[in-house]
Amino acid sequence: MNYDIISRPIKMYPINAGLDHKLDYRDFPDMLTDIVTPQEFSAMCQEINEKFRKHRCKKKDIALMAGAVSFIPLMIPFLKRYSKHQRRRKQAVLEVCDSWNQAHPTAKLSWDEKMGDVVITVRQPRVPVAYQDKTKKKKRRNRERETRRAKRKQKKKDKRKEAKKSGSSESADHDPALYDKIFGSHTQNVGSAAAAAPTTSTGTQARSEANHRRKHRRRRSESSSGSDSSSSSDSSSTSESSLSVQDSKSDKLKL
Repeated sequence: MNYDIISRPIKMYPINAGLDHKLDYRDFPDMLTDIVTPQEFSAMCQEINEKFRKHRCKKKDIALMAGAVSFIPLMIPFLKRYSKHQRRRKQAVLEVCDSWNQAHPTAKLSWDEKMGDVVITVRQPRVPVAYQDKTKKKKRRNRERETRRAKRKQKKKDKRKEAKKSGSSESADHDPALYDKIFGSHTQNVGSAAAAAPTTSTGTQARSEANHRRKHRRRRSESSSGSDSSSSSDSSSTSESSLSVQDSKSDKLKL
């Protein structure tokens, strides 16, 4: 079975001008709610404070430290006494830690020599996650959508700016209607009237094309009808000429 290990130092506050410290028994950690009661925690802290009391810096140590400011060799006996107090504090804390760990195996106490703190570590069984948090997924998807929308909007804005800068001047030379929209119709009236290009909308262009097609169809129908009439007249003339020839032949025979 997998476990989660959580460690935290017990809060301490300084005394004797920062030379010594005391454990704050009122700062009950939340990770000990189901393991230890607040009364047991405060009793443990007070026990450690009582054992620390015997090995704190006394008036003699403070005098040696103050005298070392003017006379540096006095710092040597002060450091010897201070290191002796630290060793005795460590022994006192380890005794309390052993008794505590026997009573509470899930919440262990230890002494951090580098930092000088009393650390409490809790080992809790890891709860298997049956399902993933859907709210986190939704938030992540919404953020991705917002970023995509922002990118699309920025791309559209960039394209519009490029079209206004480069595309407008190039297309205005070919399309007179677009030329009037961009530069105005009054610029075409400058100079000769022949240089002015007529502006037509898409609707008027479509109408003119439709009218042109209708006229073309009419011309084709008229031309086809004229050809039919000419062919009929030619056929009638040929028939009359053939009849006149036959009459002349018959008259000759009679004579």
